[in-house]
Amino acid sequence: MDITLIRLSSFGDVVLTQPVFKALKKLNFHTTLITKKKMHPVVRNNKDIDRIVFIEDIDDKFISDFHTDYLVDLQMNVSSQTIYRQMKTIRKKVIRKYYFKRWLFVNTRLYLKYPDVITRYRDAVEQTAKIKLDLEKLEFSPAPAADINVKEPYVTLSLISKWKTKSYPYALELVDLILNNTDFNIVILGENDLEISSERVINIKEDFPIDKSAFIIRNSRLMVTVDSLWMHISIGMKIPTIAIFGATSSRLGFVSRYNKPDIIMEKFLFCRPCTAIGNDICPVMNFQCMKSIKPEEVFKIIRNECNS
Repeated sequence: MDITLIRLSSFGDVVLTQPVFKALKKLNFHTTLITKKKMHPVVRNNKDIDRIVFIEDIDDKFISDFHTDYLVDLQMNVSSQTIYRQMKTIRKKVIRKYYFKRWLFVNTRLYLKYPDVITRYRDAVEQTAKIKLDLEKLEFSPAPAADINVKEPYVTLSLISKWKTKSYPYALELVDLILNNTDFNIVILGENDLEISSERVINIKEDFPIDKSAFIIRNSRLMVTVDSLWMHISIGMKIPTIAIFGATSSRLGFVSRYNKPDIIMEKFLFCRPCTAIGNDICPVMNFQCMKSIKPEEVFKIIRNECNS
């Protein structure tokens, strides 16, 4: 049997499809993922995906020739629905996204429990194919090699997001604490503008392939990350993970029993979460969700985790 899942973005959401694809392969499904070309680095090493189709390559001929028994739209936006509606299949379904409950949580702080992202993926697939999936914890497959070597021992940091309210404001202070009080080298990942002059720090900018960056950090003692793609990758690679949440929340659905960080740092303030995915301006203009998580507090946890 053939099954096709549509998930076009973002990087983290595409990574979170992995447990579903693995469960489908255990049931001998032939699996296809439809996604964007820029997502390729986070899925190209996943052996549970038999075929990857890029939405940019889909035209009328492709749609008329394409066959799948089951089709599941895990994205549910204009682009994904355009494809979804044109494709012929035995049975198809869209994911339930719980918009109202998410809106309530972000706008009123009233939390009405709803399924996490991976569980929502599973539910949509099960209902479409009339099967039961046995999900395992998230895994991430890095590139088989990379061109950068890091001297051990080292820790990995990903503290800057494209959204200012998800970025950790004390990134440089935390780097200084690690350099001055431990023997660890540091690898910095993700989009950032940090300028650090130290032979013990390697800053791998966003233009380096994601799967190769993942290979580099495979022996990291731990990862300290904000709510980002790298949180999911480090969890999927079984690296001890400290996750810092600012404007978003660990209860929004991107953390679950399948991809839970070892330690979650977040402050329960009246004003958060103020967004589901991040934004550039703090609504109350004080950014206390991040500023109240001091670098000394994070460093203490790093030291305890590394010594345990």
